[in-house]
Amino acid sequence: MLTAASLRAYTGESCALDLLRELGYPVCPVDTDAAEWRNGGVTIPWDGESRLGLAVRLPHFDLFHLTGSALKESASTFLRGYQDYNTLIKSVLITEHDNHISIFDLTADRQLRQVAVDLRNPTEHGVDRLNLLAWACDQ
Repeated sequence: MLTAASLRAYTGESCALDLLRELGYPVCPVDTDAAEWRNGGVTIPWDGESRLGLAVRLPHFDLFHLTGSALKESASTFLRGYQDYNTLIKSVLITEHDNHISIFDLTADRQLRQVAVDLRNPTEHGVDRLNLLAWACDQ
């Protein structure tokens, strides 16, 4: 179970991936080729310093990882575009930038949801939200 103190230990470039492992996800990062995905019809709204990859793939679930900052609008654009491309898969995006993480997903009516946590100063609410995301399935 995560605590505010344990979250403060997650620093550096792969803090989001390390956190996902702690939550029980089988993390196996794969970089994406943005140009190839765009040619395939998936909107990738980030260029430059941000890097998008697939962090976790489970049956009917993809968890994407973005290093760099992401605005809500760009997260929404990506998740909606990927949902249009792959209607059978639930997709989630976790971003990390400057010791902050945000987790984005779409509701059933395609509204964006977000959990944002400052890993240096996590709130009780943020810790609780992350603990609810723990994955305990053996697949």
